[in-house]
Amino acid sequence: MKRSFHNFAARPLLHMALGLVCVNSVAFVGLSQSINTSIVSWGYQTNVPASATNVIAIAGGVYHFLGLRADGSVIGWGDNGFGQISIPSGLTNATAIAAGYFHSLALRSDGTILAWGWNDHGQTNIPTGLTNVVAIAAGDYHCLALKKNGQVVGWGGNNDSQIEIPKGLTNVLAIAAGGAHSLALTIDGSVISWGANYFNPSDMPEGLTDIIDIAAGANHSLALRRDGVVVAWGSNETGQSDVPTGLTNVLAIAAGQSQSLALKGDGKVAAWGYINQNRTNILSALKDVVAISASYDNGLALTGSLSPFILKHPTSRAVSTGNLVILLTHVIGTLPLSYQWQFNGADIPAATNSAITLGDVDSAKAGSYQLVVGNSLGVVVSEVIDLQVIESPPFINAQPDSKATYPAGSAKFEIFAGGSKPLFYWWGFEGARIAGATNAILALDNVTKSQVGGYSVLISNAFGSVTSATASLSLVPLAAWGANWNGQTTVPPGLADVAAIAGGGGHSLALKSDGTVVAWGNNYYGQTNVPSDLTNVVSVAAGYWHSLALKSDGRVIAWGHNSSGQTNVPEDLTNAIAIAAGDSHSLALKRDGQVVGWGNKQALQFIDPLYLKEILKDVMAIAAGSRTSLALRKDGRLVEWGIPAGGLHPLRGFVAIAAGSYHNLALTTNGTVVEWPSSSFGQTNVRSDLTNVVAIAAGRSHSLALKGDGTVGAWGARGASINNQTHVPSGVKNAVKISAGYYHSLAIIGDGLPAITAQPVRRTGYIGHSTTFQVNAFGPGPLSYQWQKNGQEILGATKAALTLQNLTLADQANYSVVITSPLGSTESAVADLAMIPVVAWGWQWLSSTNIPSNLTNPLAISAGLGHSLALKSDGTVVSWGNNVQGQTNVPTGLSNVVAVAAGGVHSVALKADGSVISWGVRHKIPPDATNVVAIAAGYEHSLALRWDGTVVAWGQNQSYLFHQTNVPPNLSNVVVVAAGGDHSLALRSDGSVVAWGDNRWGQRDVPVGLSNVVEIAAGGGHSLAITADGKVVAWGSTSDGATTVPAGLRDVIDSA
Repeated sequence: MKRSFHNFAARPLLHMALGLVCVNSVAFVGLSQSINTSIVSWGYQTNVPASATNVIAIAGGVYHFLGLRADGSVIGWGDNGFGQISIPSGLTNATAIAAGYFHSLALRSDGTILAWGWNDHGQTNIPTGLTNVVAIAAGDYHCLALKKNGQVVGWGGNNDSQIEIPKGLTNVLAIAAGGAHSLALTIDGSVISWGANYFNPSDMPEGLTDIIDIAAGANHSLALRRDGVVVAWGSNETGQSDVPTGLTNVLAIAAGQSQSLALKGDGKVAAWGYINQNRTNILSALKDVVAISASYDNGLALTGSLSPFILKHPTSRAVSTGNLVILLTHVIGTLPLSYQWQFNGADIPAATNSAITLGDVDSAKAGSYQLVVGNSLGVVVSEVIDLQVIESPPFINAQPDSKATYPAGSAKFEIFAGGSKPLFYWWGFEGARIAGATNAILALDNVTKSQVGGYSVLISNAFGSVTSATASLSLVPLAAWGANWNGQTTVPPGLADVAAIAGGGGHSLALKSDGTVVAWGNNYYGQTNVPSDLTNVVSVAAGYWHSLALKSDGRVIAWGHNSSGQTNVPEDLTNAIAIAAGDSHSLALKRDGQVVGWGNKQALQFIDPLYLKEILKDVMAIAAGSRTSLALRKDGRLVEWGIPAGGLHPLRGFVAIAAGSYHNLALTTNGTVVEWPSSSFGQTNVRSDLTNVVAIAAGRSHSLALKGDGTVGAWGARGASINNQTHVPSGVKNAVKISAGYYHSLAIIGDGLPAITAQPVRRTGYIGHSTTFQVNAFGPGPLSYQWQKNGQEILGATKAALTLQNLTLADQANYSVVITSPLGSTESAVADLAMIPVVAWGWQWLSSTNIPSNLTNPLAISAGLGHSLALKSDGTVVSWGNNVQGQTNVPTGLSNVVAVAAGGVHSVALKADGSVISWGVRHKIPPDATNVVAIAAGYEHSLALRWDGTVVAWGQNQSYLFHQTNVPPNLSNVVVVAAGGDHSLALRSDGSVVAWGDNRWGQRDVPVGLSNVVEIAAGGGHSLAITADGKVVAWGSTSDGATTVPAGLRDVIDSA
C-alpha cells in the first residue's frame, strides 16, 4: 500500500512589488540582472579573448576553453585541432557547458544536449532520445548526463567501464567525469564512483557523507562537504590530493589533470598539486572570484560583479518515509551570497546554505520548497519544487548478483533496495534463514563446499515485504584480486576445469581443459570477444587490450585492439609452441626455437638486427612487456630486445622469465628470483624470504612468485598506484599457476595434491646411448616419486628424473610417474620412448653421425661422404650431416619413396612410380631416367637401373680422365648397379660384372674368371663382389687394407 502526502499551500511571489526579470527561466527579484564578469587564466594558456563578456560559467578541456554567457550563447578559445571550439551555429539557450579532452558539450534549456569536437570514441554521439537532462559532465573521452528523474546516462569511451552506470544508482543530484572514471552524488549526500581506478580515484574515504558537490580530475577526486570542508582521494603524485591544512569555508571545487582548486567564501582561490606550467601559481591579486574551473594545464577563474545566478535548480522528488534527502542548488554571484530556503512559502529556520538536508522525512515534510539567494546586486528565487513523501513497502532497485569464489576464499552478496525506512534484511541460504545475516550486504569468508548454493534476502518494513531473486554461489578453481573497475577480478560463476590463465590491461582469460577459452573484464576493443569457433587451445596470453590463443596445431589466433598490428598474426606462422602478449605487440616461439614477433615496432627493434639474429636461437621460453621482449635460451641465458635493447644477458642458469611494463623477472635453477631494472614502484624489490619459487609473473608495477608449497608471494605497486594487486588473499593456498595483469592478479587453486608444472615429454632413444625423462612438480609436504614402464613400477626409479642407460630396443615403452604428497597422489601424463633402430659411428664431420630424433620406423639407410639418408616406412626421407652443397635439403613434399642413395655431395631418391629425385650437386636428371627400379650415387655422379635392364648415368664425368657416366654400349640385362668415388659397376643377370670409369687403382679391372656374382659394391677406389657361394672378392686400391678380405670370411649375403 502506498499513501502520498502533498501540501498545496499557496505559493506567494516574493517581493512582487519589486518586479521580476527572467533570464533562462530564472526569476530575478528587485534590481535588473547585473553582470560584469571577466575570465582570468593561469598555467599553460593565459590568453582570454576580449569577447568573453557577460560570462556566467566556464569550463576547460586539455587546451581549449568554453564560456557560457547569460544570454545562453557559448564562446570558445584555445586549441581547435578537432573543432572543439567551433560552436554549432544553432546553439542557443544553453544553460550549462562541459569540456572534455578534445570535445565539448552544451546543455540547452529544453533538456537536450549538443556535442562537438573529437569523436574517436563516440563522445559526441548523443544517445538517441536523451531528453530532460539537468546536468552534464565531460571526461577525457566519455560523457555523462543527469536526467531530471535522477538517473545517469553515459556514452563515449568505455575502455575502463566509465560509462557503465552502477546497478541500483538512482536519485542522483550531481555528476562529475574524470580522466576515465565517473562520480555521482546521490540525494542522501553519499558519493558513488565507477570506472578506472589506476590511482584509486574511485576508492572513496570511509565516512564520506553530507556531500554537496563533487569534482573529478584525471586520476583523483574531490568532494565538498556541507560544512565547507574539502575531501580528496586518488592519485597524489603531485600533491593534488593533499588538501591544505586549515582550508575551510569552501563554496566550490574543481579538479584538473594533477591540480586542485577551491573557491573560498571570501572570493579567493586555494590551489594545490602540480606546480609546473604555473598550474597552481594563482595571481596574488586574484579576488572577487565567483566561479572556478581546472583544465589539463590551466586554472580558470570567473571574476567581477554578478547578481545571483542559478545555474542548476533543485528538482522535484518522490521519496519514501524515513529517508534522508538533500535539496541542492548551484548558484554563482558576487560574494557574499545569502541563502534562505522556504517551505510552503515560509522561511525555514537556519536553512541558510545552498543545500538543505532533510533527515528522516515524513508526511510533515512533504510540500513545496524553493531557495531565495541574494547579494549586494540583487535577489534570485529558484524554481519551486515538490517533495512527495510516500509510505512505501520495500522495493528492489537491483537484485543480488551470483558470485564465484575459490575454496577458502570470500564472497559478498549485496541488495539495492528502497522504500520507507527503517528497512529490515534477513538473508537465507537454500530457503533457510542465516543467523545474524541482517544487513544489506552478506559477506562470506573461508568458503567451503557446504556453502555452495542459492542465496536470497527478505526485505521488510512497516508497510510490507519483498524477497529478492536467488543468487548462486559457486566454487571455482581460480582466485583473482586487485583492480576490478572493469570486472577483471569478478570470476564468472560456474567456471571450472581451468588449465591456464592470463591477465591483461583490464581483462582476464581462462583456458579450460577442453581447449576452450573464457574471457571477462574490459571489452572496449573486443578483447573478451572470444572467437565462437575457437577450440583446441593449449595456451593463452593477454596484452593490454588484445588477446592471443595458441592452438594444438601450432596456429595462433588473435583478437582485440589492433592499433599497432598486434593482432595481425603473420600468415606464414606455423608450428608455434608458446605465445606472449605485450602492451601492443605479440610474440610466438616456434618448435625450431625461432621467435616471431608482430605489432609495435619499438618493442621488436634491436640496435643491431644481425646480432639479434645471431643470439636469438635455441629459445625455449618468451615474454613480452610494455615495449620489451625477452627470450630464454636452452642454455639458460636471456636475450632482451625492444626498449631497452639489452642484448644477451650476462648471467646464466635461468629456467623461467616474465616481463612487466617497466621491469623484468627471471627464475633461477635454485628457486630464487632475479629482477631488473630497478623501479620506483618496488616491483623489483624481491622479498628476502622468497625461496623455493617454481613460477613467476610480472604486471605493470607488481610482481608475483609461486612457491613450492603452493603459496603466492607478491611485491611492488608501492605508493599511490596501489590497487591491492599485491595483497594476496589469506585463503589463497595450494596455488598451481599464477598470472599478473596490469593492475590485478590471478591464481589457479588446486586441491592440495601435487601439481605438475612440467610433464615428462616424448623422447627418442638410440641403441647404446642414454636418455632422461623429467617431471617438475610441487605441493605441500615432501614429495616422493615412482616411475612406471607400461604401467609397471620401475625398481629404484624414485626421483624427479628417470635416466635410462645403454638403451636397447627393449626400452621402447610408455613411461609415467606417480607423485605423492601427504595429501594424496598425482599421476603424470604418459611419455613414450621411441627407439631408433639405426646406429652410426665414424667421422663426426658436420654431425654426420648425429641421428635425428624424428627418425622413426626406418626401412633403408644410406651413408654419403659427410651426410646420411634414411627412408621411413611412410615413404618420406630424413637427412642429416654435411649440408654445404644442399645435400640434406630434402625437397618439400617428397613422398612415396622406395629407395635412397647418398653420394659425396648429393642425394638421390627413387619413387614408387619409377621416377628419380635428386638434390645437392650435379642433380640434373636425364629425361630418359624413367621406369627406374634401382639407384646408386657416387662422389659426384649417379646411376639408375631401368626396368628393361639398361643403365642411365649422369653427373660429373671428367671425360678427359674417368668417364664414370659413359655407360658401355649395348650394356643390358643389368640387375644391380653400384657407384664408387669416380667409377661405376653393373651386375648382369648372368652373374658377370661390368665396370667403367676411374681405374687409377685398378678398381674397374674385374678379376678374370669372376662369375656367379650375386651382389656388388663400389668404394672410393676399390670394388667388391659377393659370389653365390658366399665368398667376397675385392679388387682395386689396397690402401688401408680395403681389398684384403679377412681370412675365413664366408656366408656373406651383402656388402657396402
